[in-house]
Amino acid sequence: MSKYATRKQVVLDQFKGESTTNAMTHKDAEVTVTDTMKHGSLLKADFTEAAKAEADEVVFIINEPTITDTPSGEPKFLSVVDRMCKVNTDALTFSDGAYTTEALPKLVEKQITFDKPVALSEDDILA
Repeated sequence: MSKYATRKQVVLDQFKGESTTNAMTHKDAEVTVTDTMKHGSLLKADFTEAAKAEADEVVFIINEPTITDTPSGEPKFLSVVDRMCKVNTDALTFSDGAYTTEALPKLVEKQITFDKPVALSEDDILA
């Protein structure tokens, strides 16, 4: 059994260069963890969690499942989506609720696109 609870995948696809790392699409950031912060949280430029009313200020997305290991108020270095990725809208959250249809213009400027994962039916699964 996994140490981490089942979570939604944040990054569905990303730009891939000659490197096998996330260096072109992600960056490491020091974030002070909050009670509402989790894998998929939307962040402002100062690496604080954005509320829905601050959607136009969102520039990063937390892509770090181990964030749940850190108590609120503690700093943590983690991976954030920075550019050139396709992200799962079902996994994105603000400090005051889930992402719905809010415009995120600064992410769009950084070539981040939005989609939902493909849902498989029982007929799609090989026996």
